[in-house]
Amino acid sequence: FFFSSRRRHTRCREVSWARRCVQETAISGEDIGELTSKLAKINLEYESKQKDLRAEAEKYDTLHNKTSELETALQKYKESVEIDLERVERLNAEFMELEE
Repeated sequence: FFFSSRRRHTRCREVSWARRCVQETAISGEDIGELTSKLAKINLEYESKQKDLRAEAEKYDTLHNKTSELETALQKYKESVEIDLERVERLNAEFMELEE
């Protein structure tokens, strides 16, 4: 008898606690509407930021490609200048030999 009585009171406490929790956390229709509109606003902001990030990424890619092209062009220019310098040095050496 002692155990069953104790169990019953424990169960009552658990049920009343659960009811109290449900009542405290119950969400009204207005709250759901407000939360839904806030969620929609956050979703729009997220999509806008995502679009901005994509645009920035495209700009970065474009600049990166142009930088690569410029680096390649600069390397070719340096190589052509080195070749020209070698020619000038060779011609200068030939000219010095002719003068002697």
